[in-house]
Amino acid sequence: MHLPYNAMKYLPVFILLCVLIFFAILQSDLSGLYKFIIIFIEMAAVSQILINKYGFKGEMGLVLLKSKKGLGIIESLSKYEKFWKTFADLGMVLSYGALSWFFMKRKLDWKIILFGFILLAALAFVIAPLALTYISTVIKGGSITPTSNAAPGLSAVAIVYILLLFAGGMFAVMLASILLYGVSILQALISTLIYGTGAIYSTKPGATLLLPGINLPLLEGILALFVILVVHEACHAILARIAKIKVLSSGIVLFGIIPIGAFVEPDEQELKKTEDIKQSRVIVAGSTANLISCILFFILFLGFFSVTGNYREQGLWVISGLGDKDTVIYQIDQTKIDIDKIDIKNLNLNLPKSSDVTLYTNKGTIVKKTDENGKLGVNLILLTKDSLFGLYNNIFLQAIYTFLGLCFALNFVIGSVNILPVPLFDGYRIIDINIKHKAIVTGLMYITIAAFLTNILPILFVR
Repeated sequence: MHLPYNAMKYLPVFILLCVLIFFAILQSDLSGLYKFIIIFIEMAAVSQILINKYGFKGEMGLVLLKSKKGLGIIESLSKYEKFWKTFADLGMVLSYGALSWFFMKRKLDWKIILFGFILLAALAFVIAPLALTYISTVIKGGSITPTSNAAPGLSAVAIVYILLLFAGGMFAVMLASILLYGVSILQALISTLIYGTGAIYSTKPGATLLLPGINLPLLEGILALFVILVVHEACHAILARIAKIKVLSSGIVLFGIIPIGAFVEPDEQELKKTEDIKQSRVIVAGSTANLISCILFFILFLGFFSVTGNYREQGLWVISGLGDKDTVIYQIDQTKIDIDKIDIKNLNLNLPKSSDVTLYTNKGTIVKKTDENGKLGVNLILLTKDSLFGLYNNIFLQAIYTFLGLCFALNFVIGSVNILPVPLFDGYRIIDINIKHKAIVTGLMYITIAAFLTNILPILFVR
């Protein structure tokens, strides 16, 4: 791309101005929702200026920085053909469980299926609950329900969950989860509208937008999303080359000045003409990269956690209700928090009713008034050295911890959601390729879209 001299002359000034406005909005006292709306408008305008005035390539309001420099690396990696085919086949098992046997025309190796089922169990019963809980503790100005994908306890429901997991992989579990939680949201809505219970106002959304600088940490969020999207797109490209499909370019996607992803550009006409198994491998490779990366980053996350216990805060971590979300309470009036004796599930601090109490915290001394029941009106988590989700007293260690946590958690979310049959998601194309009855494909698409919209519905009722 060659820009006129005058355009090049003023481009750095324009970018600097956009950055300053962006950070001014972030530092304002506006609510998270208003910040998001204003930044969205700013970035949409910036994208249009970059495309129309400065000559950048664009698509659907996004700026595409295309290059062929990454194609050499992709070409080199694609030489390990056996490894990458096994990688994609494993991803089919993780994504679609036993259905993958039919999607791959009964050509899957039984060892890959067995190993895939082992990883699938680890994802569903260990990593998924922790990933969603981690996001719920990190997210700012919003919430998701941390139990929407958590594996149930031993019961009849657990048996159904396990059957769904191994029969349809993360696809079946994710779809069932958003459908069931969507039903509970509709019940709360009906209860509110007909009986005036107000249940919808206390119902958490089952999904929300996760945006760095808005409800995720800015720097760590951008870096984590960049890593996630690079591995996703790179694996698409590698499997495309193995299938002898031309990759035209690769690059970075910007929304205004915010990097929101990476992309590769395979020749779509060649891809559509390729046999179904090869197409499926190319398309599932992105989600496979995210799910495998999720496992790898989870191991790194645990390793980092295990060697840094002496640098973590101990006390009562304020999740909401006290302004700064990263506040840790060490002492209330003259009573120090005894982390070895306190029962956070039945927290009873025996505080005076309707009185001012002094909180000694990592942010200094705070005076807060209790309500008529002697409650502080805050949501708390007990932090100990063994608390998997917590805070560090070192800003550098906190940044590493947050980056690794977001990498494992967001890789899981993006990898799992992307296999659902929604247009523009990879899952829609895989289902469309492998299910010949198009009425089933269309039905699954509409059911999934309706479930997503229902899960977001509680956002409209935030007070």
